Amino acid sequence: MAETVEEQRRQGEEGNKQRPTAWVHLALGVLGALLLLWYRDVLQFWRVEWTGNAGYYSHGPLVPVLAAILIWMRREQLSRAPSAPSYLGLVAVAAGGALKLGSTWVSTTGVEAFASFSFPIVLWGLILGLYGGAIARILAGPVAFLWLMCPLPGALITELSFPLQLASTRLGVGTASILGVNVHQEGTAIHLETLSLFVGEACSGFRSTLGLMMLSAFAAVSSRLGAGKKLLLLLSALPIGLAANGFRIAAITWAAERWGREAAIRAHDTSGLVVLALACVAVAATARILGWLDDTDTW
Repeated sequence: MAETVEEQRRQGEEGNKQRPTAWVHLALGVLGALLLLWYRDVLQFWRVEWTGNAGYYSHGPLVPVLAAILIWMRREQLSRAPSAPSYLGLVAVAAGGALKLGSTWVSTTGVEAFASFSFPIVLWGLILGLYGGAIARILAGPVAFLWLMCPLPGALITELSFPLQLASTRLGVGTASILGVNVHQEGTAIHLETLSLFVGEACSGFRSTLGLMMLSAFAAVSSRLGAGKKLLLLLSALPIGLAANGFRIAAITWAAERWGREAAIRAHDTSGLVVLALACVAVAATARILGWLDDTDTW
């Protein structure tokens, strides 16, 4: 009996040593509140980017919702995980805060994007500081998923869009040629016998590819796949997005050659959602082929 009491006392002392002092919680709480006030400009930036005419991040509002679903899917793990606040959370919060502060001081195009990138870092740091490494590891995937709602700088989007424009145009022209269309490509211009079509930046497929990456990332984070298959599933959004956009360009080109410019405009306006839906099905099929719902995985 005496040994049991002594053992319980020793375990209690060890638990107290692992439990940070109250001022750590207070410091993290105050720092978190100040950082949330800092992020008012980032919230405004997100609102503009998510609702802007370009529409590259129109999927942005869905990301926090899907992240919440990912957290809910981990509810049993969270209920079993020990809570042991860690001082290392201060390091992550400081790193994210430094990125946010540095972005505020720099006056150049695209700094808002870098400021928004710091948000998941700060959030994860607060989780690590308040709840410890076990819970922080469980929530690492859902928190990292939030990066998909953070817009890239406009200049980088332009740089990434142009290669996709060219690749989509080549694929579309090649597919149209297979369908029997007499077509000639010059850069991002598509020349038919009676008219010419131009694949602009907005039609590069980059916008839909970003949405597909959100879907493939959600499938990867929610799955039991190994790290290699998760990465493969995430990257599958790129060829699927390219193939879908190339198919859409081919369909528009075929309609233009067969029925004229007005038919091409109608095909352009009506094919977007249909092709995107087919691409989403392709991502889901890829996830299923890789064993998305399997209980175990080896790589």
